[in-house]
Amino acid sequence: MTAYLLLAAVLTPSVLYVLRGWWMNRPGRDRAALARAERDLAPHFDAYAARIDALYGKGK
Repeated sequence: MTAYLLLAAVLTPSVLYVLRGWWMNRPGRDRAALARAERDLAPHFDAYAARIDALYGKGK
């Protein structure tokens, strides 16, 4: 019984580390993060583009 407990104590962190690596590198994770970032930043980009357009419009 003690051998099983020691084996579990030694192997559990390794197994959890491998599972975490698989979870963090799952397919689609990067695409979802990029889509979320684009969606969140779109209003800021639009406002910046409007400011640039206003500056160039004043110069004409």
